[in-house]
Amino acid sequence: MPLSADNFVQENWGAVSAASANVSPSLPSGTTAGNTLLVIINTDELSSGITPPTTAWTKDTPPTFDHNSFTGFYFAHRSNVPAGETSWTFTPSSGTRQWAWYVAEISGLDPAQPVDAAVGTDNTTSISSGSSPTRSTGNTPANPGLSTMAVAAFASTSAATGVAPGTWDTYVSSTNVFVEAAETATTSTGSVVNRGLAVARAFYDGVVGPFECTATYTAGPGAGQNAYAGMILLRAADSPVVSPLTWFYGFGNGTHNGLGSSIIGSSPLVSGITGTVGTDLIVQTGSARPGSGAYGCRIVQAGAAKFIACGTAQFGAGQAGIVAGWPLRPQSSTGVTILAEFAPAVGTIAQVVYDPSASKVGIRWGSAGTVSYQAGTTVAGTDYPWLTLRVSGLTTATWHLDWSIEESGVLTGQSSPADLTGQTASSLAQIRWGGNVAQTVTQDVTDLCLSGFYGAYPLPAHRTTILKVDPAATPTSAATAIGDFALLTANVTGAALTSGTLATARDNIDELPPIISASSDGILQTAVDTGYIEFPMETYTATATEVIVAVRMLAALVSTTGAGAGALGIRGWDGSAETVLMPTSFTSTPGSSTTVGNSIPPWVGYMWNPSNGWTQAKLDAAALRFGFSSDATPDMGVHAMYLEVAVADAKTQQLFGDLASVAVNPNSLGVVSVTVTPPSGGDSTLHYETSGSPTDVAVTAGSTATQQLNAPDKPTTNYIALYPPPEGVADTGDATDPGRRGRRRLRHHRDHPRVPSGHRGRRYPDHRRRMRGCDRTRRVHAAVRLGACHRLPGAGGHQHEAVGDLAPLRRCVHRAVAGRLGGPQRGADDRRPGLPDHRQPLGCGLLRRRGGLRHVGDLARGHDHGRRHPDPGDHRHRRGHRVHRPVGCADQRGLHVDHRADGQLGQRRQRRRHRHGVRGQGRQGRDRAVHRHAGHRID
Repeated sequence: MPLSADNFVQENWGAVSAASANVSPSLPSGTTAGNTLLVIINTDELSSGITPPTTAWTKDTPPTFDHNSFTGFYFAHRSNVPAGETSWTFTPSSGTRQWAWYVAEISGLDPAQPVDAAVGTDNTTSISSGSSPTRSTGNTPANPGLSTMAVAAFASTSAATGVAPGTWDTYVSSTNVFVEAAETATTSTGSVVNRGLAVARAFYDGVVGPFECTATYTAGPGAGQNAYAGMILLRAADSPVVSPLTWFYGFGNGTHNGLGSSIIGSSPLVSGITGTVGTDLIVQTGSARPGSGAYGCRIVQAGAAKFIACGTAQFGAGQAGIVAGWPLRPQSSTGVTILAEFAPAVGTIAQVVYDPSASKVGIRWGSAGTVSYQAGTTVAGTDYPWLTLRVSGLTTATWHLDWSIEESGVLTGQSSPADLTGQTASSLAQIRWGGNVAQTVTQDVTDLCLSGFYGAYPLPAHRTTILKVDPAATPTSAATAIGDFALLTANVTGAALTSGTLATARDNIDELPPIISASSDGILQTAVDTGYIEFPMETYTATATEVIVAVRMLAALVSTTGAGAGALGIRGWDGSAETVLMPTSFTSTPGSSTTVGNSIPPWVGYMWNPSNGWTQAKLDAAALRFGFSSDATPDMGVHAMYLEVAVADAKTQQLFGDLASVAVNPNSLGVVSVTVTPPSGGDSTLHYETSGSPTDVAVTAGSTATQQLNAPDKPTTNYIALYPPPEGVADTGDATDPGRRGRRRLRHHRDHPRVPSGHRGRRYPDHRRRMRGCDRTRRVHAAVRLGACHRLPGAGGHQHEAVGDLAPLRRCVHRAVAGRLGGPQRGADDRRPGLPDHRQPLGCGLLRRRGGLRHVGDLARGHDHGRRHPDPGDHRHRRGHRVHRPVGCADQRGLHVDHRADGQLGQRRQRRRHRHGVRGQGRQGRDRAVHRHAGHRID
């Protein structure tokens, strides 16, 4: 669920005007276990000099404020707070201070990594009395979470004796509305610097930054005033994450040679191995998982410890836990054996084990712990299920495990072992696939995935593929001098590169796996040049139900002529932005050995995370830029460069009953594709809007059509509609009211040419299908708005209800009141740009007018989304009204018109039943039209 003000369980603020050696922010009530505390302090001390009450607190102060004690901002949080705490003491490095503080207890935040981003803007410019300058927090860096809260803090100082700082107001942001939550200030009368603090907050759902907030400071009397601002962005526990993978490896480079290479300062393929490549650790096609990449790795333990390891270089230091996912296939096992281990720096290891006698995978704490086995089975040598596991709480006294494994192709949650309590706070140190113990077991693994985001669990099954340089694209040079680069020929520096040999350079790095021998080829940078050679890469076209999750650059390094350590840079270009992958600050001497082994060739692997995540368009434009060296001695180069791509399934949800489905990217919440299966009665139209621009796609009756939208985020495509085929008969109107008949006909034909008399009741291009058995050629459609509801101005009872895991896809429930003859009242804001009148919203935007569809009569009440007519053939109406075929429900029902013929007030009402093809007779008078439209849960 999106975060809101309701997540602020309690908050408090205050000021200590008398000089004090510490400050103790407090809350009125005891805390609830598991929540998060946020503290913001303004004092005369560098944030690095403030000591929190325990090591469970994490300092989050933006770096801007760590150089100047005058702007003494301090931000800190504590996750998984114990129950019943009410105050916390913070102490400066020495002496006494004045303090302004704010504290809040917040629920629903990521318990492992709640801070999504932080920013601050220092400003030491003096503010004169009576002025009203503004201060901005600055723009947050790109953040991964899509459900966040922004807490903006504005601090002030007043150096005038006995003068309190001024006040803050008018919180302005281009991305949201910030509401002030607190404001306080010290009021010392002595010769000290008084300090003020104001806090405002806003909430974001479905979008990522940058975010910013600006406030106005109204200066108090006296000179020596100053003001500055900062912001912290906090992420929800269940927030989707644009780039959820911290690290992954699918063995797509196709070789085990060099698997154990580790050049200091670089980012290797893995952090290390125990065993011999080709014997104990074998990368081969026979270990690949069906439906994924071409390679996997077989780990063979014959009475000794053998494993592949990842460490803090891959997932970061100080982690309280990790979310991991990978497919595993035990081939053989002697007794209960260890398949993987998650080792903290200090304390008990979490282990994934296999029992061949029961054909079950399980997990446990330590070798003596009780195993929690899966409910189903995993047959050795046959099954290759995806397993996902979350280790959490390692920085606290209570450690926890969650896990799921595929059973019969379905990812199924399993029972976890009991929590470990009373533990010494630690952090994750290493993950091992295989066992660091003497045992006999053989297993296959591939597609190893890690996420540092608590909410990424359960990590869905991922698949990987490898992309080489594009053989059909010619590289381009952006070097200062193209001759600063050369071909690697026969494993030595060859001819200098020219514009005519760029294609040769491409062909030199396209082998998969790379050839390491006396005849190895590649490309080198031989002289200092901050320019580069750009190599376009192959692409992978995701299906209509796939999403591109992550990309990692892999390169086999080489160096030739010259001594010492050289520098080389590799950067990624996604069509709009450049990302540094291998920085030139990393220096090494890869060498040019012709003999392969555990560390030859030396490999590097860098995650490529563009702003706002990956899209198909970015991957199609992907290119690698090679060069940038400020130290090309020795000659530095690569044997090969690849992009390994991780993909996963989109979340598919039904729309309009069984008429359509939508595939949504679970990470960005963008709509990937829409699939429509219209009824066999006639052609239909799929309508959607991308960045406000409407598109109509004709869909043949009885067929299934898929439209790939590949929206990069939730706001891009947030309206989808389906126009089923209309039915109709000749427009005879109401003989008792020629005037009304004329108005209907005029409205009906306003956007379409008049139907020639000989064509009424037949197929006609401008009217699609006639409505059999009804009085008008009319058309209705089912529609859904993703993440927003088109509300009729003046209508009451508006309610959004979040449904299922995809909270931004809403069900809208409300009622709207219509006017006479013209249909529901519509304000200027309700009109949708680019749509003719017959497609402008009716009532709530989930029901549209088509070709003059109107509520005729004095009132039309009760657009009740979620209700359904029990009999699609039962339509009560008076003569002159049309009947609309039910659409949009799981059973093709749900939209009907109930016309009740009323006489004069006080007279008895008559109702006539009508089925398609039979015109009912009703009394003259005023009509009441009640339309009901089926609601569609989007889970």
